Amino acid sequence: MSVLNLIGHPRLKALADAAFKILEPPRELKLSEWAEEYAYLSPENSAEPGKWRNIPYQIDIMDAITDPNIERVTVKKSARVGYTKIVDHAIAYYIHHDPSPILVVQPTIEDAEGYSKDEIEPMIRDTPVLFNIFGDTKAKNSGQTINVKSFPGGKLYLIGA
Repeated sequence: MSVLNLIGHPRLKALADAAFKILEPPRELKLSEWAEEYAYLSPENSAEPGKWRNIPYQIDIMDAITDPNIERVTVKKSARVGYTKIVDHAIAYYIHHDPSPILVVQPTIEDAEGYSKDEIEPMIRDTPVLFNIFGDTKAKNSGQTINVKSFPGGKLYLIGA
């Protein structure tokens, strides 16, 4: 079969389509859109575990976090407004959708370890796209630690100030 005959060959076309799909950049998503599509709440830290649903006042805060034109997001809030979940989803967004190094600073190393165990570990376990990236982070051969989670394109560091 000549090279010219291969150009229109269905298998070659399928292979080329698959190769170009891999090279295609991910579609643009704001954090609020990512959360609506992918995020889940864990039973350990949510009164309503399961699929995440944005509350209207959370959307602008979430989208400001992933807006490349905004350098700093400052939030004045009351208690129990879902702010920790917004931060959790921002971490998940940058792990799954826009991989990059992530630094989370808590007041103490003990607080960082607690945040990792109480928020990050359950989120990874219960959010399918994150579980697909990390697998079981508690497995001895996972290569993950409480304070450092490695993923393709970056690492999540959880430290104390």
